[in-house]
Amino acid sequence: MEFMEKRQSKMTTVVKIAPGKRKEFLDAIGSLRDHKLKEKGITTSDWHEDCHDPNRFHIMEEWESEEDLMRYCRTDMFRIFLGALKTLCVEADVGYEPHPGEPKRKVLAKFPSEDGRFAEI
Repeated sequence: MEFMEKRQSKMTTVVKIAPGKRKEFLDAIGSLRDHKLKEKGITTSDWHEDCHDPNRFHIMEEWESEEDLMRYCRTDMFRIFLGALKTLCVEADVGYEPHPGEPKRKVLAKFPSEDGRFAEI
């Protein structure tokens, strides 16, 4: 019997929330996290405040596979997540590592982009 290693993917999001939007951001992220944890393939979803900047947050997620993560990225819930970032944040960087230990991080969405708009990749 051949053993196949399961390779998780990690999605990371770093945001800087807009002035006066902290409570709204925390409420939205908490609610979205509850829904996200029902998605097929997600194993972990957590966030924390940056220790140097109380308006910067790091959101970390682990998915059983890149396919599970990409399936989630095509859902309405992911579009709602991006909409919340567009509304509540002045900076956002959403990306993932296809497999732990691989150096190439892929960007899914970023704000501000070079033209100052929210870029979905």
